[in-house]
Amino acid sequence: MAYKIEFKNNVMWVRYLGIVDGLDIVRHSQEPLYSEGLRRYKKVIYDYSHCEVNNLTIEDINRFATLAKIEAALTDHVEIVIVPINQESKIRAQSYIEKLQNANWHLHIADTLEQAWKLLGEEQQ
Repeated sequence: MAYKIEFKNNVMWVRYLGIVDGLDIVRHSQEPLYSEGLRRYKKVIYDYSHCEVNNLTIEDINRFATLAKIEAALTDHVEIVIVPINQESKIRAQSYIEKLQNANWHLHIADTLEQAWKLLGEEQQ
């Protein structure tokens, strides 16, 4: 498993570990823990800063953005912060955000995990 889902300070924190690819995203999004956490807390950090390699492609990002638009129609007012591992990952995160502009979610990119917590108005523990 290349991810870990935790709940801290009313935030769902999805930490990606090791080598991350599109299948990892599909797996965690199918977990009841993830969907329940998204709908309950409505604050999410997607933290790639702990992974070794982020193998997500632009095609993966496009597919996940389409699925996120469907989820956004069911779960509104979600705050999401993405913490990329490097500049290439940051470009993919920006592409994801651009594709979800019209969804009722608010997405941000943070350079550090500490900044991500602050963007959500929470303290990191």
